[in-house]
Amino acid sequence: MEIFIEIVGILVEMFTFSAEEKSAPRKIRLIGFVIIFILMGILFYLAYVVRNDTFTMSFFVILGAIMAITLLRSVSDIVRLIRNEEI
Repeated sequence: MEIFIEIVGILVEMFTFSAEEKSAPRKIRLIGFVIIFILMGILFYLAYVVRNDTFTMSFFVILGAIMAITLLRSVSDIVRLIRNEEI
């Protein structure tokens, strides 16, 4: 479990940094946001699967909520990237 937590932490940090960096190319930023969205969905699904274990479920929900907040803060950037507008 500890190894899984470390791997998820590294992935979140790496993709969040690449997605929110304004000087990164458009495709890399979009891929970063997509991967953050996919990881968020996987964490919420894992929370549903282990719903009998309260501690693990709350851990997955908290990690998913952190990713959701990251995506909500970046909604305007995501819309601009999808429309291919300059930021």
